[in-house]
Amino acid sequence: MGTQEMLDNLSIVITWFISLATDVMMLFLEMPLVIFTAASVVAVAFGLVRKFFRAKK
Repeated sequence: MGTQEMLDNLSIVITWFISLATDVMMLFLEMPLVIFTAASVVAVAFGLVRKFFRAKK
């Protein structure tokens, strides 16, 4: 295995690592959005269930 192959493999690993790091960063940036969306969906579902039970009584 020559030096050029090692350099090629190293550049591939670095590129992969950078793309992975960007994905993780994007995930952390989107996390509040995901939590907010999930919370609002749960709130809406909870409101519908309460309305449904109130209508049944």
